[in-house]
Amino acid sequence: MAAVTEDEIIRRRLLFDGDGTGDDKRIATIIRTIIQWSVTKCDEDERNMMYQKIISMLHHCEYSFRKHHLSYLMNIKERQHYESLYEHVEKQIEEAKDEIKFCKEELKRAKVIRKNKQENIKSTIIKIQLLAVSF
Repeated sequence: MAAVTEDEIIRRRLLFDGDGTGDDKRIATIIRTIIQWSVTKCDEDERNMMYQKIISMLHHCEYSFRKHHLSYLMNIKERQHYESLYEHVEKQIEEAKDEIKFCKEELKRAKVIRKNKQENIKSTIIKIQLLAVSF
């Protein structure tokens, strides 16, 4: 039989433990307590006390399960919220890119118009100077 490595032991513990909340130990303790309660011969008060202890442990496990389940549901809702937020931001980025593209085209047109106006003004000045020289 091959020796079990420390990594395998840790991996098994993590698989049994689930979320790392110690549920495996808690369940093992409940099982041991139930077996002890069912096998041990003791008076009625001790049996009731052990029974109450078992019920208390079960309630604690149920509470822990509910708490983790609610955390799980909250994480799902948060993930959905962030996904929708991500989509919204992506949409805004695309809109901004489109607007930048439109503004660049507008700027090119404005530069052409300005250049044409400057050329018109230059030609007008040249015409005026030619007319002044010819008189």
